[in-house]
Amino acid sequence: MNCFIFFPGFWRVAAVLVGIFHSHLVIAQSSFADQKQDSFVAQVNSDLVGLMGGTESLLDPFNIQPAKSDQDKREYRYLVLPNQLRVLLISDTEAQSSAAAINVAVGANHNPADRLGLAHFLEHMLFLGTEKYPLPGEYQQFISQQGGTHNASTAAENTQYFFTIKHKSFEPALDRFVQFFIAPLFNDIYVDRERQAVNAEFSAKLRDDFRREWDVYRELMNPEHPGSKFAVGNSQTLADRDTVSVREDLIAFYQTHYSAEKMTVVLLSNQPLSQLQLWAEQKFLSIPKRNAEKQEVTAAYPSMFEKDFLPATIGIQPEKEIHKLTFSFPVPQSKKLLVNKPYDYIAHLLGHENKGSFLSILKELGWAETLTAGLAYPSRDDALFQINIQLTPTGVKARDQIVSLLFFTIQKIRDTGIEAWRYNELQVMGKNKFQFDEKKSPIETVSTLAQNMQDYAVQDILR
Repeated sequence: MNCFIFFPGFWRVAAVLVGIFHSHLVIAQSSFADQKQDSFVAQVNSDLVGLMGGTESLLDPFNIQPAKSDQDKREYRYLVLPNQLRVLLISDTEAQSSAAAINVAVGANHNPADRLGLAHFLEHMLFLGTEKYPLPGEYQQFISQQGGTHNASTAAENTQYFFTIKHKSFEPALDRFVQFFIAPLFNDIYVDRERQAVNAEFSAKLRDDFRREWDVYRELMNPEHPGSKFAVGNSQTLADRDTVSVREDLIAFYQTHYSAEKMTVVLLSNQPLSQLQLWAEQKFLSIPKRNAEKQEVTAAYPSMFEKDFLPATIGIQPEKEIHKLTFSFPVPQSKKLLVNKPYDYIAHLLGHENKGSFLSILKELGWAETLTAGLAYPSRDDALFQINIQLTPTGVKARDQIVSLLFFTIQKIRDTGIEAWRYNELQVMGKNKFQFDEKKSPIETVSTLAQNMQDYAVQDILR
């Protein structure tokens, strides 16, 4: 079984309960008394700001270099090229390989309404030859021959491309890599092949429980919210039309969104920072700045769920043996909230195993095996705060009691408010993790930091 619960927010106690049960479909309604309409999350965030010293500033104009831990032997340099491309250079004399990543601030939520899946299709088509290196597959072959790996992914708000390779081959690999963001060919003879590849990827996941769950969420969402739209693409959404081909739409999408000021780049190698900066300036300065920010839709997304839809209970019958109960709260999302981490604080209160905690009680009663809490399906403006409980067979039968117990716990958190000692404890844990965290691999480092550069102020991207 698997069960999910969605809420309009911690400040309004109403719920959508989505249940996936292996043996049968469960659909039920659950409603709870309305609470005061002030935002619980906003209050938590405000209190955390006060505990941190009363600042909500995201950018410090006098410190444009990332803060690093005392244990970190890597050297870093952040710079902005004249085309407004943001670049982070990392020199690591102990690195076993070099790596690079580009993150573009465009994803599935930017798909045209009549071209669902176009952002993902672009990710496929981008690596099929450039003006400088016209042979399709030349980049992939070069990376593989030099002992490296490469990959790409399309998310809701970002698309990321990255590779790792032997040190001696890093510079020629960069030269090939950057050309996809300068002069890709989008050769029409490969359009149908890649369209079928996207369709095959879509078809292969039709029975995947995670994808099926995602589809249920999309069906529940406000149809005006971009998260409700089909993101992957298939042969129908990417088909040519009488008036316009998918290639024409692809090129228009690329020229609209793939602009230097929307990109972040991370380069990591054993070379000194001066050499990495030279390569960055020689190669990445040629990425065009198309003034994409003038074409961006900055209006806030509509509500994730339509008015009066919540509370609701949805049952999903999975393909595999799953017994999970998920509570989902639509919550606001912003860069300020990413910095102050109110959701991490709430997740800790719900997920720790100290005596008397929500999870400890569930385990004592024999109802749950594990619990995780945190954000899911994040977008520019919102996300779902989810509490996922892996249930025991006894817990499956006690679903209603678990719902009541969770809301009792949430009310206790509201009544108690922010406890400075608890936040300080989490702050110390976070600082220790930052100081003594195990060094990540080059490819994991560049891919993580390229995304961080889109989300955080420069001084915070390593934290």
